[in-house]
Amino acid sequence: MRGPFRAALAVAVLCGVAALIGPPIRHYFDHHATYAPSQQQVAAAQRFVSQLPTPAGAVRDPYSTACLAANTNLCLTSTTRSPDALFHDVVGQLGARGAAVKSESCGKPVDVIARCLADVRFSGVQLVVTGDATAGAKAALGVLVNDPNMQPSTTVAMGSWASLGIVPEGWRGTATCVSKGAGGCVRYSATLSGTGSLASAGKAFQTSLSAAHFRVLSASGCPAGGSDRCLVRADRYLKPEGVGLAVAQVSLQSLTPTSLRATVYVMSY
Repeated sequence: MRGPFRAALAVAVLCGVAALIGPPIRHYFDHHATYAPSQQQVAAAQRFVSQLPTPAGAVRDPYSTACLAANTNLCLTSTTRSPDALFHDVVGQLGARGAAVKSESCGKPVDVIARCLADVRFSGVQLVVTGDATAGAKAALGVLVNDPNMQPSTTVAMGSWASLGIVPEGWRGTATCVSKGAGGCVRYSATLSGTGSLASAGKAFQTSLSAAHFRVLSASGCPAGGSDRCLVRADRYLKPEGVGLAVAQVSLQSLTPTSLRATVYVMSY
């Protein structure tokens, strides 16, 4: 059972912890000094989210393995509804039940991995709603309660960016260590530029990740035809004995017919 457990753990860690403290959507979270809801307010917001009715055509994922930016607050998947439709349905339900929708965006080019994002408030607590397509489902939607008192777990250092060896030949750019632990960097962010088609770039990153001993978990939107984005997710143990898990996500976007941008995040746990 180690293989299925590892896959579930990797995606759950990526979906939960990266959403809470990681780079992909951190600028959508309220870090202002005045944002200090009480634990009672946070608990009330969590109950509010958990009691939201499941929309027609969707099912709840109790492990949040399908969601890009949710832990256990609420994760929905659907094999029949589009990401946009499910997203607008849930955001509408939140507003109808007393939450304030501060902003919402769906299908617009933004520097995040999710197709749809909304900033919602309930009882002084921020809720971040994300929606996207995912492997094995037509749509996945997550609602995360922003708890400023949540503490990140101890992480394992990854070593240098170059030592990861995940960038395909021909791609150029720089990486920044955005979070350090006692033994070194535990979270990298990189913006890279390259040329070619989205399909070929997606395949190149999957190949380079595999060569660096990462296991590719999913590749969404990478085949040619109709998509201007590609998202690749992969994981790898940092030590041969299975200590420390590194999770990588590569978000590829077409800028022109032959120009591409890759936003890469690698996080260790």
